[in-house]
Amino acid sequence: MKKNVCLSLVIALVLLVFACSGGTSISIKTIEWEPDGSGFRQFKTNNPGYTDTTFWYYTDSSYQDPMTTVETEVVKISGSASGGMGIMFCFQDHDNFYVFVCDIDGYYAVYERWSGSWWEIIDWLYSADLNTGYNVLNTLKVSYEDSTDTFTLYANGNLVDTFTDSDFSGGSSGYECHISGTEKFPVIPADFRFKQLLPGTDP
Repeated sequence: MKKNVCLSLVIALVLLVFACSGGTSISIKTIEWEPDGSGFRQFKTNNPGYTDTTFWYYTDSSYQDPMTTVETEVVKISGSASGGMGIMFCFQDHDNFYVFVCDIDGYYAVYERWSGSWWEIIDWLYSADLNTGYNVLNTLKVSYEDSTDTFTLYANGNLVDTFTDSDFSGGSSGYECHISGTEKFPVIPADFRFKQLLPGTDP
């Protein structure tokens, strides 16, 4: 995460511009994975230092080995349309896991984080089964068949894709969101909401 001196300079310049233009300065604020009071867990930020950065969250109670099914509701309230959000699954540690993500335009993708680097498993594809727009709920689900190393992807109850991979077969699950490089920070925050339905519930 790009904090330190560079981030301090960016924030100072932003606040200086607003002050010089006679406008009201905009505070920089981040809410990292806190319950939002309406049954969802929230990640929200307008921090310019967080652009083009991926964040994730998991719970120890979600651990499955082997994994069976992970299901999560996701909503994007505001922010760049290109910032994805979704399920993190088979989490081993911060350098090793999978993600199944979607955006507000009806596209989905699957990536693997392996030894700290990102690898594309399914490139961004359109699915008519995904709901589009801001403040619109999508339910994402991943099921795993241990005997064939096959992961099946669902959007709003409909099968959208499968992939086979043997790197990870179990682990914890949670949420993932990407802060796009095209965010209009600090004026418009990137605001994501998540609710895990399986395994267990969160928040």
